[in-house]
Amino acid sequence: ANQAVGSSVIGSIAVTGTGLKVTFTNTGTNATLRVQISTAASSSATTDYCFDVSTATSPVKIPWSSFHLTCYNTPQGTAFSTATPITKIALIVPSSNTLNATFNVCLNEASSY
Repeated sequence: ANQAVGSSVIGSIAVTGTGLKVTFTNTGTNATLRVQISTAASSSATTDYCFDVSTATSPVKIPWSSFHLTCYNTPQGTAFSTATPITKIALIVPSSNTLNATFNVCLNEASSY
């Protein structure tokens, strides 16, 4: 997020609004699909928060409070704090779900709402 084209410097963006609106394509995916946001406390350490969109229809609006450190556990891990800038937004298929899985996904747009 907020990284200049051709630059190796990772930028960040301040969190605004109620949540994140994500537009994506998901063709024939039979694996888990998550939206992941990352924060960086330092240049070498990142923290990832996720939200499962496996059954969602694009576009999906995800309240900031719905992102958790371990969205795949019950109970879920620590919730994302909107006081922390975001360094990355990604659409991921977790590696534990890729065995015998087919997926064709693309993150088209992400914006606050």
